[in-house]
Amino acid sequence: SHCASNIQGFLEFKNAIKLIKTWLHQRELNKGFGCFSGFIASMLLHHLLTINKINKIMSSFQIVRNFFQFIATSDWKTRGIGTNNESILKEFHEHHEVVFVDAGGRINFCAGMPSLLYDLVRHEAETSLTALDSHRDGFNVVFMSPAPFVRKFDYIINIHIYDIYVHSSVCKLKVLKQSTVTIDRKLADTGGQYITSLIASMSDAIVRGLGHRVDLCGVRTHSYKQWPIMENPPTWYQSSTGLSFGLNLNQDFAFDQLEKGPSADSAEATKFRDFWGEVSELRRFKDGSVCESVLWGVEGREVPTHVCKHVLLRHCGIPTSALSFSTNQIEELITLPRKVLITPPGDEVVTTATRSYNELARTLRDLKTLPLTITNVQGVSPILRNTEVYPTPPFETSRVVRTIMVDGVKREIPVPGDLCPAFTKSIQVQCSLEGSGSWPQDPHALRRLKAAFHIAIVDELKPLYRCVTSQSHIDLIKDGFVFRISMVYPREVVVLQTHRTKDGMVKVRDTKESIELEKNIVKLPQLSSLLQGVHQRFHSFGRCCRVTKRWINSMLLSGHINDEVVDLLCSFIYLSPSPYNTPGSAQVGFLRFLHFVSTFDFNSTPVVVDFNDELTNDDVNHIHAYFHANRASLPPISIMNNKDRRASPWSTSGPSKIILRRMKDLARISLEKMESQISGGDKDINFKTILKPSLSAYDVIIRLKPQWIPRRFESEKYKPVKRKKSISSNICSDCLPVVNFDPMQLYVNDLKASFSELAMFFYDINGGCMVGVLWKPTAFQPKPFNASSSSCILQDDGNVVPDVPSIVEDFKILGDGVVDSIDLISNKWKI
Repeated sequence: SHCASNIQGFLEFKNAIKLIKTWLHQRELNKGFGCFSGFIASMLLHHLLTINKINKIMSSFQIVRNFFQFIATSDWKTRGIGTNNESILKEFHEHHEVVFVDAGGRINFCAGMPSLLYDLVRHEAETSLTALDSHRDGFNVVFMSPAPFVRKFDYIINIHIYDIYVHSSVCKLKVLKQSTVTIDRKLADTGGQYITSLIASMSDAIVRGLGHRVDLCGVRTHSYKQWPIMENPPTWYQSSTGLSFGLNLNQDFAFDQLEKGPSADSAEATKFRDFWGEVSELRRFKDGSVCESVLWGVEGREVPTHVCKHVLLRHCGIPTSALSFSTNQIEELITLPRKVLITPPGDEVVTTATRSYNELARTLRDLKTLPLTITNVQGVSPILRNTEVYPTPPFETSRVVRTIMVDGVKREIPVPGDLCPAFTKSIQVQCSLEGSGSWPQDPHALRRLKAAFHIAIVDELKPLYRCVTSQSHIDLIKDGFVFRISMVYPREVVVLQTHRTKDGMVKVRDTKESIELEKNIVKLPQLSSLLQGVHQRFHSFGRCCRVTKRWINSMLLSGHINDEVVDLLCSFIYLSPSPYNTPGSAQVGFLRFLHFVSTFDFNSTPVVVDFNDELTNDDVNHIHAYFHANRASLPPISIMNNKDRRASPWSTSGPSKIILRRMKDLARISLEKMESQISGGDKDINFKTILKPSLSAYDVIIRLKPQWIPRRFESEKYKPVKRKKSISSNICSDCLPVVNFDPMQLYVNDLKASFSELAMFFYDINGGCMVGVLWKPTAFQPKPFNASSSSCILQDDGNVVPDVPSIVEDFKILGDGVVDSIDLISNKWKI
């Protein structure tokens, strides 16, 4: 009644409470035992009104802002609030982790709140306050954007309460900090809720064990279903939701395998040994010091989970069987099974390829016989920024069956009737030459001059590497990687734009050829450098891009979305993470990507990727204004960045509106599947189920022969096929492999060139063995007969309609030797 009388007629106060309750709900802070409920928020607002932190002339927005600021700047764990009586606060602090008492000093509103949950509330208040002050769309970010627990943390530890009940005879409570509270008192305070009594000790063990490895720890407490009043309540191990701890990793220290402790002769050494137990040992370091230390003999990214397993078992008696972790399971999607193909892990391949590229770049810059100096060498392939789904491993010539001689160099060729050679993707390298007034101004002459430079470069490199040249590029193999080198003259774009009219006037205008060339030799190197910078800042960025591309391809959307579009969208997730922190693992980055794609309004809002924090609020406003003024001429997904503020060159070719709608639906379904596994605390998380596309949407399925799929190793369904005995034993240790040879891609390109007016084609470039065909809605509308009306049926009215059996036969003819079978799924094509 006292609270009601104080806010009588204070409408903005009530609106502020609604906003705050919405904020709590969006962040799931008002769920579970000891949560920060709407009641606590209301009592806190009343307390702020009492101490004059807010007043009745403030707007609801000002009240909410002061609410966030008060939470972010106060610490209820060390100095409680609610009363000025220090003795009362001190007594409450002896029994509770978080203290917020009523005005009379009788009730602690936060009596059951875990300290980690309070830390999470403070963190969310601080980030929300920052978003309101600095973000262009701060209100939507803070109040309209959901930030659930599973998308908030890099690693999640799920505690299976029933398994603890099974092992409760060995569980113990050992509070790490000084406290007079016993297990019996804890159980009495929580009504016999054993798991609730353990939360404080589990939190302390995890926080102390991980230390500087994490920036933030949070907890999502368990809850119980409602029960009829005439029945017994559920026991402590019959919770409806589990107990989970979330970890936001410190990327600089999280994966350190060595935990260095205090000096062996210091007072802290005993405490260190008591905490870590048998895993602690004395070690001598390079500086001569002898210290207690713990060495975790596991791969770096597994260290945080092993730390948690050890400290929870040692100090809380929680067995490993009662724990499950959501960490990097999504990366199984980009891990090739070793039983199929013995290759190094993707990150190791990238490291080796980057080292080879850097050595080659130095060699190219040092060439002395060229008439013009090479001023810049730029690698533009995804492998060099660690965003290639499956980086091509170094080529091993032991697989070669047949070779031919090209310009004195042996080259591998496919053998009819044998397995298609494994896919070898070239690494694109662009070399810029210094300016000169002698460059011709005719496009054809320019191409011939660049071809002459290719020949001169090959002549100088032949003593060092195996290489061959063509008019447009040089293919060179180094350390098993094939580099495709091309000469770049930046003013060639201007040459292509220059047009002379019949009157002799010279005009400069964009052409289709000049736009494409500018994108490849000007914008692509810029974008590659920016993406490489993002990868260096955020270690998980590359793996997130790879997982995302693998998912897109598995949904049979290959060819509809460029690699650069995916890289830019993932960059947006990392560079504009609000309302979250920056992702620290590929898994949480991918979850946020799925949510972003499934909910973002691409039709009315551009995606603005701010590399290096260069864009001001005015710049962003100008980009949005230009977008709205020119929306009709921009692609369905418009991605602007520092270098492209008025265009979206990477998404002009796709995705189309139909593909974007399809991708949004697939993202929503995949997100639901993944989050249900994580939230449910499944012990055996298996995300490979999201790679299974539904074929019910397609009208025709073209099945290809697996032996002619060069990326067959990348498919989850791949089964090794016995290689036929070769008719030739011409195996050479010094030859170039087949480069960029993919019969499936070539076949799909032929289908698109011949039947793009009738159908859309869907396939998985990463080892898929089928092509889905979807007839276009207008494909079977009767049309007047003309000379190009092939594979059609003439109707009585003189119009023609496509003849599907003939078209299907054409599919077979185009893919002769590659197509295995064709299935007609639907009959909607029948007139």
